[in-house]
Amino acid sequence: MTADNGLQAPTGPRRVGHTRGRAVIAGAPVAYVSMLAAVVAGLSLIPFSVVLGTGGGTFPLSEALFPLVGIILGPGAGAAAVLVGRLIGIGLAPYTAGSGVLSACCAVMGPVAAGTMCRPGGRWVAPWAICTLCYAAYIGRALTLDVSVRLALVTTAANWLALLLWVSPLRSLAVRWVRSPAGPRMAVGLALVTYIATNAVNVVNAAIEYVRVGWPAPVWFVLAPLIPVERLGLTLVGTVIGVGVIRGLRQVNLVKAENAGY
Repeated sequence: MTADNGLQAPTGPRRVGHTRGRAVIAGAPVAYVSMLAAVVAGLSLIPFSVVLGTGGGTFPLSEALFPLVGIILGPGAGAAAVLVGRLIGIGLAPYTAGSGVLSACCAVMGPVAAGTMCRPGGRWVAPWAICTLCYAAYIGRALTLDVSVRLALVTTAANWLALLLWVSPLRSLAVRWVRSPAGPRMAVGLALVTYIATNAVNVVNAAIEYVRVGWPAPVWFVLAPLIPVERLGLTLVGTVIGVGVIRGLRQVNLVKAENAGY
């Protein structure tokens, strides 16, 4: 068939154009993962507390945000963002990583713990089981040396309390509160999730460090009052920042990551 302008009309099957989807990592846009990895890397330059018993060093302020990254991106994408961010942070500030690259691997437990808690079903069980085994190995090793049962339980009270909260009904309640409108409930829910997830990182890291280096009973006495202060401090920082970030994300109405928990 010839058109009015004298040109031959195209023949054959009609071509249909397809628009490619956005690049994603575990359901989260790559841009989100990159942005939060950069935030983790930047905050990795800021020491939060001195690490005792492992020959010095510190751990970074970014640890307070590991759970928030898991809530925003989901466990898989959150783990990728934290891993990349910590590896960059370790390269720029090695004094915040007593275990070197292993510190970045331990950091992954933060977003995995928080992210799986916010997902339906029993996905949280696997990371809880891993942390519980690490805790048992940590304490079991200490009891074979010069640490008493009482000293071990007192020093690690923040850790075993987090493990118990993880399997308690408060876990589900905290997740519901995280998803509630901005207010006291959301803050409390976010604080509970952050407390559990930051302790998850601490348990895994402590187990590896104790097997690798070990520290005598006198150091456990010093750690007993410091660990709860550190864990509560990280929880406070993560909660204050997290409430503001989640509230802002809701207001600007950005597209959520597929596995977001807020």
